[in-house]
Amino acid sequence: MAKKSYKNKYTYSTGDLTGQISLILLSLIIFFSPFFRGLFFAENQRLALIFSAILFWLVCLYKYQRKDLKFFANPLDYLVLALPIVYLLSTFIAINYALAVDEVLENILYFFVFWSTIRIAISKDRIEKLFIVIFLSAIGVALAGLFTASGIVVIKDGFIPNDGGTIASTFQYKNTLAIFLVSAIYIGSYLWQKVTNNLWKITIAAANLLLITVLFASNSHGGYIIYAIYLVVYWFLNTPENRFGLIVSTLSLSILGFLGSELFLSIIAEQSYGVAWLILLALLAAGAAGQWIALKFKHKVKVINVSFRHLLVTTITAGIVGAIVLAYMGIFQVLMEKIHMHGAIERLTMYKDVLNMIIEKPLIGWGGGAWQETYNLFQSYGYTARQVHSYFLQVAVETGLIGLIIALSSWVIYLIIAFQLYKKSVRDQQDRRLIATLICTVLAIISHAVFDFDLSLSALTIVMFILMGCLVAIHINGEADNKEPLKRLNLKPNHKIAISTIIILVVITVSSALMYAENMLTSAMGEARKGNLQEAMEMTQEAITFNPLNSVNYRWASQLHYALGDKETAINYSEKAIELASYNQDYYADLSVQYLSNNQFKKAVEVANKAVELAPLKHKYYEQLSIILTNVALNKIKSQNNEEASKYIEQSLAIPQQIKVTVDSVPPNLQKEWEYWQPLKVTDRTKLNLGIANYLNGNTNKATSYIESIAQNQQLQKDVLLWQAVIAQYQGDEQRVTEALKKAEQAKLNIRNDFKGLSNLKPIDK
Repeated sequence: MAKKSYKNKYTYSTGDLTGQISLILLSLIIFFSPFFRGLFFAENQRLALIFSAILFWLVCLYKYQRKDLKFFANPLDYLVLALPIVYLLSTFIAINYALAVDEVLENILYFFVFWSTIRIAISKDRIEKLFIVIFLSAIGVALAGLFTASGIVVIKDGFIPNDGGTIASTFQYKNTLAIFLVSAIYIGSYLWQKVTNNLWKITIAAANLLLITVLFASNSHGGYIIYAIYLVVYWFLNTPENRFGLIVSTLSLSILGFLGSELFLSIIAEQSYGVAWLILLALLAAGAAGQWIALKFKHKVKVINVSFRHLLVTTITAGIVGAIVLAYMGIFQVLMEKIHMHGAIERLTMYKDVLNMIIEKPLIGWGGGAWQETYNLFQSYGYTARQVHSYFLQVAVETGLIGLIIALSSWVIYLIIAFQLYKKSVRDQQDRRLIATLICTVLAIISHAVFDFDLSLSALTIVMFILMGCLVAIHINGEADNKEPLKRLNLKPNHKIAISTIIILVVITVSSALMYAENMLTSAMGEARKGNLQEAMEMTQEAITFNPLNSVNYRWASQLHYALGDKETAINYSEKAIELASYNQDYYADLSVQYLSNNQFKKAVEVANKAVELAPLKHKYYEQLSIILTNVALNKIKSQNNEEASKYIEQSLAIPQQIKVTVDSVPPNLQKEWEYWQPLKVTDRTKLNLGIANYLNGNTNKATSYIESIAQNQQLQKDVLLWQAVIAQYQGDEQRVTEALKKAEQAKLNIRNDFKGLSNLKPIDK
């Protein structure tokens, strides 16, 4: 029986208007997503979600017009939908409701594009059109990175000049940029093999060279490794008659791209931007010329078939020779040192901390955004990492083992489908290239995401799900004649279109409300900076109305009320913020100040201690605690309640020991790694408060020692001079009092009124 090609398995007409509009809308989502900061931030993801919801509705309409009532066409439909459902369930026990809702919406976005792609990518022609869009988007991102590096445009964190220069472009994160470019390079290689026109071949080769150059300019070591691994896999998966040309092309472009990136970055470092662009253009011209020469003599050279066995032997031999050369050059030693470097140890330590979180809530997790809210409580030393550097661990910590099983099952099924399709395509050169490209692009993305947070940037995740959808579409259309139809709900077409309409209206309404709330909050902050506090308050209330789950809105409302002198209302809003984000240590620190100013001293100390409990390795919360304890003690002494004051003074004086115990609990090897961040220590501001506490406790020698130790800190000069004068006054040293007051006057620091208020304050009698 003759093999039926995928292109003859159409289930819908490709000329249908609704289908064409859907394809265009999907293409627009693909192309523009990277240019909105890679869709890392929730406000950008919501805009993409609105467009994907419209896309979903159009595809539903497209299906229902043809009486196709089957909503679920394959197991991956169920699994990809299951993930946002699990995220929704975890929202009910989430520790930050706003972040949890954001994750639900983000995963709905992925389902919409995945489900829609399967129904849109109904032919090889359509898949190739999506390939072209991804490729063009990558070229735009690469050019944006080069423009940023050369100062033509400004993208925040788009280019980092340190360590020889790093291009991150619109993604603002080098590793995600690298993996996006890697997937686009494989797609470019497919298009290069597919086209027959020599001019197009030369153009695509030059474009691929541009992408490879920017890939190497990203300085992403993980990106390089993934590129190399799956490039070899791509060679193996291609047909024997195509392998030689593909290997020669990709290797030559990779060598040129590497040399070009080194030259470009070195010249950019000297700020010779014009020369850098001339070098780049010359590089592209050289690549195009080389391609032209290869094409010119192609027909004069016999086609070289590279069998699987020959390629395997050559690869192993090259690997052994390369390893010997690297060992001789001492490169292996450098690589081993890198394994033990700060970044690797930090990553492994983070994974251990994540596992501890998972063990604590294994079933359904902590809810979306849990890691960035709670990692300060679980971290083994004081690193800063607001994202879990592993997609699967992030899913596990946010949705528990249920979510992890769903995610892993999705990939198992995807690999099974990929294997089945590749096996069937072995005798068809074109189908084999297409399947090989889809396999390598998707696996390159997910492989790197195992060890990084690439998929937190939704632009890359959208590309991944679209490519997955293309492969599933091939599978469904290829099996359409032989498979039994899946059971479906017994609903009429008009009922289903009504349900899908309701779904997208809800999604669009929720997304629009959240976007409006975000805009109101941003506007409120702008008005506050202008001094228009009342207008800012009205806008903040509007933000709360449209997004009542966002703790940030309540925190901002609290700060505005506090600035307006309404302390009670400010406290109420702060308490509400903590209800919505109960692990946010900053909210407790804010509330401690408000309680203190409202003379609720016991509560002020309680919440200041809670902030330390939630972030025991961050020194700023010990500072805050020392400030609260010292001020409470001062107020107790002023009200002649020395017994209560003594308790708070003792707690303040215990802070250095509290810090020491915390630091000693960190293993020595991790204490060394901690030096790369901000090691926990008794800071100057804490020392100031320890000096005040010692003075209030009657120990003027220790008080003087602490305050003199921070005398050179210009930020604390006012407080240092004030307490030097107060202590000197108590000791009867009028000369030192005069000197301190005179220094304050010379520095234009007004401390006389504070000095008068404190000069009569006597330490506690022991």
